[in-house]
Amino acid sequence: MWAWAAGAVGFVGLSISIGVAPKPHALAVDEAARPPPRQQILVKETVRRVVVHEKPKQPAPLIRYVTVFAPASGGSAAGGSAQPPPTTTTSGS
Repeated sequence: MWAWAAGAVGFVGLSISIGVAPKPHALAVDEAARPPPRQQILVKETVRRVVVHEKPKQPAPLIRYVTVFAPASGGSAAGGSAQPPPTTTTSGS
C-alpha cells in the first residue's frame, strides 16, 4: 500500500513541477526588439573546362596474342624432341 501512495505522490509532484515551469513564449525576446535578419546572398560559380587532345598520328601497335601448343606428353616447352628418362631396375637388394 505504501508503494502505491509513494508512486502517486511522485506522479503528482512531477505533474505540478511541469505545470509551474516557465513557458517558452515567456522566455522569448520580443520580435520587435530583434534586428531584422540579414539577407544571405549565395554565389555559385560553375567553371567548365574542355581539354582537347589531338589524335596521335600513328596508332599504337596492336597487341597480338600467339597461342603456342605444348607437346601432349611431358616434353620440353622449347619444342625439341626430348628422350624419355632411362628406366632402371633393382635386384632384390
